[in-house]
Amino acid sequence: MLRRILWIAGIVLLLLVQTFLYAQEKKSESSSASTRDGTELGRYETEMTKGEINSSTDRHAMKIATFTVVRKGNSSESQLTLEGQLHFAGTPMSTLTSVQPSFWFRDEVTGMEYPDATTTYNSANGNYTFSNLPSKEIGISISFHTTGSEDSLPGNYRTWIIVDLSLLSESERRNYDIRLQQIMHVTQPWDNNSTEFSMGEPYPAYLSPVTFSWDSIPSATRYQISIYKYRDSDHPSGYGLIELALGADVSSSSYSASLEESSDNEHYEFSLYAYKDFELVGYYMTTYTAGVGWDFRFKITKGVKVEEEDVAASLMPSSYSLSQNYPNPFNPKTDIRYQIPAPSRSRDGIGESGSPVHTTLKIYNILGQEVRTLVDEVQQPGYYTVTWDGRNSAGSQVVSGVYLYRIESGPYSDTRRMVLLR
Repeated sequence: MLRRILWIAGIVLLLLVQTFLYAQEKKSESSSASTRDGTELGRYETEMTKGEINSSTDRHAMKIATFTVVRKGNSSESQLTLEGQLHFAGTPMSTLTSVQPSFWFRDEVTGMEYPDATTTYNSANGNYTFSNLPSKEIGISISFHTTGSEDSLPGNYRTWIIVDLSLLSESERRNYDIRLQQIMHVTQPWDNNSTEFSMGEPYPAYLSPVTFSWDSIPSATRYQISIYKYRDSDHPSGYGLIELALGADVSSSSYSASLEESSDNEHYEFSLYAYKDFELVGYYMTTYTAGVGWDFRFKITKGVKVEEEDVAASLMPSSYSLSQNYPNPFNPKTDIRYQIPAPSRSRDGIGESGSPVHTTLKIYNILGQEVRTLVDEVQQPGYYTVTWDGRNSAGSQVVSGVYLYRIESGPYSDTRRMVLLR
């Protein structure tokens, strides 16, 4: 009897020892698996991705593979930094403005805003640092609001880039310069230095040929004009592109376009880009009452054929006007625009209009002392642009400060302020 009891006790002890050793072995395997290098863990992940981990695979290997996916995502999502300089046409933005830029980031994979990025900008040298960026495609919007009520108005600087940080080396990420562009100022047949445009229909109508004019960008060597024909939103086929109606590269700051009359439920869309050789330095934007656009939509008037002289008259200004200089503040030069009305088209009620009138345009300092005369001659009705290079009548550069410019044209006079920042 005693021998039988000792035999049973021995078996129980043996089972306990085997259980303890098995548990230790499993613990050792778990520890070893959790410390494997990325290559081996990557093998599990690859096998799981390829479907090679099937129902017969042990649970422990499946846990390792799942853990690997999460750990790799965490290690690459928000660890990268992008550094460089913000510049316009090769000039650091710090030399053009002391304004601090605004930044916005978007995850190009999900299309959602990416709020985890942190930014720094040095206004002394134009250098920036973007930290905590993901290792994938991300969109970056940068804006310098230097003039006007909206940062989408002419004279401001903007850019939008999409960059995949996983494709850049560390050295490239540490020296990633970003080019900004300047929003261009179109003056004819409309003025985009306004926020009164409506994004919807009806579109404004013009007679062909249409003359497009804009303020030049000093660094630009050529301008690219594109005019596309589109279906209106109420077209039976819905809104959409029909064809490119006109495309041109010009070196001047105006272009006359002959366009067909718009058919029912069709319109034109105008876009303009400025290049310094092959580098984009400026583009057109429309600031609508609700939103912005990168084109302007209009129609060509249908109906009775219009004689050339009537077309020319329709493109003439209907009233006297002196516009705000552009850019403002400025350095080293700025453009001043004004207009003299065509015959029988004045709506301002000031005397008679339409005849050649003696016109003067003068610059004064804040004390009212005359600095320079830019215009002193008899001028025909039309649009005019005069550039002041920040020099006085003796040819010397004037100091930074507030200056006045005053026009006297026939019965009309007006005065505006501008700021020179050297």
